[in-house]
Amino acid sequence: QMQKDLEIERRKQQAIHLSQRSQHDFLTGLFNRETFEEWVNAYLREPSPQMQAFLMLDLDHFKEINDTHGHVVGDAALRDVGQLLHSAVPADAFAARFAGDEFIVLRAVTKEEEVLNMMDSIRFATEAFNREQQRPYRMSISMGFGYYRPGDTAETFLRRMDEAMYQDK
Repeated sequence: QMQKDLEIERRKQQAIHLSQRSQHDFLTGLFNRETFEEWVNAYLREPSPQMQAFLMLDLDHFKEINDTHGHVVGDAALRDVGQLLHSAVPADAFAARFAGDEFIVLRAVTKEEEVLNMMDSIRFATEAFNREQQRPYRMSISMGFGYYRPGDTAETFLRRMDEAMYQDK
């Protein structure tokens, strides 16, 4: 019986591990795009009374990093962004790798100052990374933010975030 219980526990742990892997980007450790889209669609069905702030980030010069230093260094740069976001954004924020070198952070806020503080925290962490880490590239991140508006679809607010991010570039 004990052997059977151990096998059941092992399978449960394996199922949990597989579930976590299916929700996270393997390279950055952040949530993946599919999990992000599931979260957004759930939010659109049941809006929260709090404002949802959306922050879109882009690792600047990523193609140049890959072309100059190779894909191993490019992958390391993406991992670095994932670690930076893990450390720089509040625990109640939802951070995901959206596509390639683009990332999204979602957070329920009560005032714009909270979003601006989060952006400052990311900028400060990026500056600290560049001072403290010996990498063959300098990390630079462009950011744009906005809020979910009633009547938005996932497509409309993502377009707005994308436009805001490119204004920062």
